[in-house]
Amino acid sequence: MRPDDLRERGRYLAGPVPLNPCLVRTLLPAKPISRYLSGETPRSCPTARRRGYAPTPGGPDDFPRLVEEIGSGDPSQGASRAVRTLFAIRWKLGALLGWDSPGDGLGSRVPTLRDRLPADLCDRPSGPDFDALPFTSLYLLDDEWAAEIANRTMHGVMHIGWVPDGTGGYRGQMAVLVKPNGLLGTAYMAAIAPFRHLIVYPPMIRAMGRKWRARVGDPTPEHA
Repeated sequence: MRPDDLRERGRYLAGPVPLNPCLVRTLLPAKPISRYLSGETPRSCPTARRRGYAPTPGGPDDFPRLVEEIGSGDPSQGASRAVRTLFAIRWKLGALLGWDSPGDGLGSRVPTLRDRLPADLCDRPSGPDFDALPFTSLYLLDDEWAAEIANRTMHGVMHIGWVPDGTGGYRGQMAVLVKPNGLLGTAYMAAIAPFRHLIVYPPMIRAMGRKWRARVGDPTPEHA
């Protein structure tokens, strides 16, 4: 695949802040499981689906706050009861079946992508530690952040960008690339897809919007 193709694929996934081609190249053939982060479900919010903006309006200097909120978040302790239950089931299954053992993680089953980043990204900070989620930061720029995760089922990258929203402000935008690990990973990702899109993502994103607005004292209703 040519560099131009990689850049174009990055734009398709992440919008105005493209995925670094190195991330796409090292995870190919990877499956994009999420192209946007919006405050509404795609069907009920076609504009959010098209533009891919998170419910995190702000100015050009607010990206560090978004990074902090994502890094410190714990969806297994918030959002809805259904989300908490699904996370509890996932962690229990992982413990019973050994999906999350150190031998199946970064630096063991798969090498970390940080070792393959271009020099200009390696020289930048890797980013914050996560309080609860099993991600490891790869790099952090002024308007871009990437973190990776690996277990027995897959190797994935979460990419967060801080992009103009077309109205003079900025919002967060997320893309996720996942490379399943063999038949187990492919079957697992297919099995959980309905739960992710119908049960997990909508309340998590709404909770993010509520938390964001509460910190800035914005009384704007959630559906606005």
